[in-house]
Amino acid sequence: MLLKLYMFIALLFTTLYSYESEDKLKVVVVGKIAKFIEWQNDRNSEFVITVFRDREKSQLFKKIFSSKSIKERDVQVVTIDSLDELDFTHILYIPEVSNYELNNILSATHHKNILTISDIRGFAEKGGVVQLYISSRKIRLKINHQISKEHGFKISSSLLRIATIINE
Repeated sequence: MLLKLYMFIALLFTTLYSYESEDKLKVVVVGKIAKFIEWQNDRNSEFVITVFRDREKSQLFKKIFSSKSIKERDVQVVTIDSLDELDFTHILYIPEVSNYELNNILSATHHKNILTISDIRGFAEKGGVVQLYISSRKIRLKINHQISKEHGFKISSSLLRIATIINE
């Protein structure tokens, strides 16, 4: 576990120059974050990542995780265009959306065992679980710890140590 943590920290502090794009780095980090989270009653045979309304990002997730696993399970990437399509998922990745849409998404996922992740500015403060952001050309995390508890997650203390904690 300690080796995983060191590798994750090294990835977080890797500059963007090491990756083809900021988006690719963020997608890789989403997979790494999942390794430090425990979901309640998780008996699914696949690890499901749902991308809200961003086909390009969805394709990037599919490309990166096509031959990789998360928590020793194959990864299934699903793209949805509306909340009506939201089915079981471990992670819901939310791209830039309006405040109105974001509020609807966060309301629909509140108290559910869905890890919401986004790079929207202020996402963690607005009630999302994990926010990705770039600072000094390095990727950083904000975690809304109170919301994560309400969603039923157990987040490794190792991950919490390297993140900025909101609403503790």
